[in-house]
Order: sequence, then structure tokens, then C-alpha cells
Amino acid sequence: MSLRLRALTYALTGATLCFGLHAPMAMANTPAQAPNSAVAEEIPHASAKQATARSPFTLDNPPPLLADVLHNSDSIKSVFDTEVPGVQGWVIVSERSPSQPQVIYTFRDGTHGFTGAMFGLTKGGNVDNLTPIHLKNHAPKADMDHFWAQLQDSHWISEGASDDKAVSTIYGFFDANCIYCHMSWIALKPYMDAGLQVRWIPVGILGATSAEKAAAIFESEDPAAAMQAGHERWEQVGLQDAFPTARVSGRVQDKLDANGMLMDRLGVRGTPAFAFKDSSGKVSLIPGMPRIGDIPEITGMSSIPNDNPKLDRFR
Repeated sequence: MSLRLRALTYALTGATLCFGLHAPMAMANTPAQAPNSAVAEEIPHASAKQATARSPFTLDNPPPLLADVLHNSDSIKSVFDTEVPGVQGWVIVSERSPSQPQVIYTFRDGTHGFTGAMFGLTKGGNVDNLTPIHLKNHAPKADMDHFWAQLQDSHWISEGASDDKAVSTIYGFFDANCIYCHMSWIALKPYMDAGLQVRWIPVGILGATSAEKAAAIFESEDPAAAMQAGHERWEQVGLQDAFPTARVSGRVQDKLDANGMLMDRLGVRGTPAFAFKDSSGKVSLIPGMPRIGDIPEITGMSSIPNDNPKLDRFR
């Protein structure tokens, strides 16, 4: 099979949704990776032969298909030619989720397209999800600075260093039934011991007991100690019995609702997600469990060894 056909095959099989002006068709649900997890590997550029197959559409003249699938709050930020001849990528940003740009791919005729993950071969011969790389190269960086005050005013639980001793402060959306929140806690624990303050923002989205477990933490005499105890029990008994439950009072439900609405405004669709200020003071958002090698950048601290084997898949 030629590289061109293989790339097209990967593009179609990796799509979450394939659609057209006349006959929409659902495809396998394979969500694209978050942009921060993209593999920094060079992608083959379109050859001269491929250039002849490029679509005629531009940012000022998008295909009519996009007008039918975009919502009023969506805007097209950029367009680029992909590695597949005749397939263009359109970076779409929603006002409701400015931190979560997406790519819609369209074919040369402008009447069919797909969203989701595009898989293809890199120059090194490896099969890779190209969509995160497309987003990294072509999506605008969202201005998240105005959310920092909202994060400060949210209902959070501080763990790690105290306010007067913290060398760095980050925010993390947390669900007590989230395995990757627990993994994040394991990864961040050495940094919390060394001066990091993590302000955990509890939400109740993953299960029937999520809100009840959040209530037990909120209502405890020492919420930070309750957080740590729950994660330590997780290591011994697993997810089900790690965090205790409590009745969800109206006051706690109001906190969870407010945190959930903030999560929605940020465009965060799952837990964990971390907000932090980078070295230039700009607010950044990392959806999902961070890579171990990214933690120094997120925290602004020097790398601290963590040999816990549970973190091996995130190195």
C-alpha cells in the first residue's frame, strides 16, 4: 500500500465523526489526544505532486460544509494543508471552550469531512496521531489570564506548602473517583513536599458517589488531611473505598455546581486538568494527567525524582 493510501486509511479509521452535506455517517469513537501530549516528531510535508491535489478553499472562502456544522459561537482560526493530498484542516475555536480548539478535516470537494484523530506515518516511519501536532502547529494559544481570578475565587482545597511558604501554586480539577487524579497526586507529591501548593478544585462528575466523596472532604475538620488520607488509602484498598462518603448538603452542592461551571467555562471536559502560570506569567491549562517530564514546567520547580512504578506509563 502506498504512503498516500496508508495515510488516507489511517485518517478515516482514526476519525470520530465522518460527515457530508448529504449523508452523515457515524464512525468509531476514537478521541484525539490533548495537544500537550503530542509527539514532537517531524511530519512529512506535502510534496510537489501532492500540491496539485490541494483544495481550493481558503480562510476567506471556506467550504460550504463548515457553515452547516459550525455553531454560532464557533469561529475558524486557521486552515492548513495536511499530509493527505486534497485534505485540509480547519482549526475551530468555540467561545464557550476557548482552551479546547478542534480540527475539522475536509476533502477537496468541500462537501465531506471528518473530525477526530488523523493517524499517519512520520518521517521516522512510525504511526502517530497527527491531530495534536496539527493543533500545536496551527491553533492559536488561548488567552487564559482572565480565568486566574476565577480560579482563585473557586472552592478549592489547598494541599502541600502553606501560602507563606509556597514557591509555586497551581490549580487542579479533581474527582474522588478519578484514577488519573490519583496518579497526578502521586506524581505531584514530591513537589508538594518541596514547596508546591496545589489547590484542588473538587467536582462530582464521574460517578454516583463522586459528590458524596467530595462532601466528605469539604465537611472534614481538615480537608487537606482528608485528601492525603484518601490517596494513601487508595494505594492500599483501591478506588472504591479510598475516600469516605457523606451526605451532600445544599452548601456543598452549591460549591460543586460553581466548580463545575468554572470547569465548563474553561472548556475542561474531564478530570484532572491543571491551571498554572508559566515562566512569563501567562496562565496555561493542561487537560489530563501531565507527563512526568512536564511537571517542572508546570510547577516552575526543578525536577524531583519519582521512581513510583505506577508512573512509568506517563514518563
